[in-house]
Amino acid sequence: MRRFRQQLCAYKFYSQDLLHHLLRHPYPRIGFLQQALKVSRPTAAGYLNKLAADALLTKHRRLTANYVNQPESWVIISRGV
Repeated sequence: MRRFRQQLCAYKFYSQDLLHHLLRHPYPRIGFLQQALKVSRPTAAGYLNKLAADALLTKHRRLTANYVNQPESWVIISRGV
């Protein structure tokens, strides 16, 4: 988690709210991120797309929806930490 935070701090759009949202929700959705950060939908989508492009998050397309997750969070969840 510390490494993820350090990598995330390098982005201009980094905020403590963004970090908490990504760690709290294994599959962050654009709409929920939009509400949590009080930004527009294209801005929230841009944040997730940028993080996915830089391999901090992984992006999966399922039918008509895109799902994004943080690989490290699944390691923590599976360990029960």
